Amino acid sequence: MKKTIGMWIVFFSFFLFNMNVSAESIQLNSEEMIICASPFVLLTEYYPVSATDSHLTFDADFADEILRQFSQDKSNTGYNARRITYCADCNRRCAVDGGGSSCIFQCERNELEHHLYEITEMNLSGRDYESSMSIARMIQLLPRLQRLILSDNNLSTFDVSPKYSQSLQVLDLRNNRLTEVEIWNDLRNLDLSSNLLTELNLKACGYLTDLKVNDNNLTSLDVSNCRKLETLKVDAKNFVTFAKFSSALKINNNHQIEGNELGTKVKAVKSLITVENSNVNSTYINKGQTLNDNDNITTGTILRTSLGNVASEYKFVILGDITGTGDVNVSDVARLYQYYKKKVDMESEFVQAGDVTKDGQIEINDVSKLYQYSKHKIDSLE
Repeated sequence: MKKTIGMWIVFFSFFLFNMNVSAESIQLNSEEMIICASPFVLLTEYYPVSATDSHLTFDADFADEILRQFSQDKSNTGYNARRITYCADCNRRCAVDGGGSSCIFQCERNELEHHLYEITEMNLSGRDYESSMSIARMIQLLPRLQRLILSDNNLSTFDVSPKYSQSLQVLDLRNNRLTEVEIWNDLRNLDLSSNLLTELNLKACGYLTDLKVNDNNLTSLDVSNCRKLETLKVDAKNFVTFAKFSSALKINNNHQIEGNELGTKVKAVKSLITVENSNVNSTYINKGQTLNDNDNITTGTILRTSLGNVASEYKFVILGDITGTGDVNVSDVARLYQYYKKKVDMESEFVQAGDVTKDGQIEINDVSKLYQYSKHKIDSLE
């Protein structure tokens, strides 16, 4: 256990160096936090060399003149030049002689841990980080870290799970090279803008209130699990799913809702669609008019869901309702025949409604079947 704690403390010193701040103190929120009273912990190079049962050994060039002279003094019999060691036995990070017994500088572990506990915000932007695993280990040392800025790095993945930081609420990952990222439930504010994401799993986003995913390679985004989402920034090309649909409804690739029969009321459809976020508005529109619960759903009826200025629209398809009146009669048959003969054009939802044989195209068989139905010669179009 002592050895593990020692590894974390020495590991954290590496990040202090990469943050371009003195390892003796770090400036956070206008308060100076003393990390270590000993001057040797400011390193200009830092490379892991080996680990043994009793000591963790690292090579380094030291900023402190006295320690640098000590490390280069060949009269220190058996001393491996430029060696710094964390001694698991005495819980101190020391510069030692070859035998590992003479601690000439000391940094008490409990003092360091106390100050790590006080850190709530950290800015690691523009450091050219490529791996998130080292960052995960670092923030595990910061139990109260709430805000982490990692913008303008070279991260391609970010898989920092909740076990590393249960307190983290604000995460800024904009302007990296992310193609994959893991999101966990405690995050409140997440900025993933200007990355290379093609998909994003937001199943665990129960507390997320602010999300930015613009300037990525996304084509769609499902935020139906984000119950508290208040602000969302996406590209215009992104289709955003705010609702959860019952399996009784079929959502095709054109964002059309199929599976409803003629005469289906708005209130019946509402019972099959769940919007868990109270900030999302849902409106049913037909020919520019907002529908009430007792109005019929027809082909071309629009379900519009929106959050702020981000909106998505679905269009309903009612099989056989070619004219969007909510009924099937000779006018629908005539319209479908004209389309079949290429005399008129129809929007895709009406074409879908006319494919009563469900073979993916409009043929004379569709016209014939629709005519039979309109004349009550068959009972169903299914």
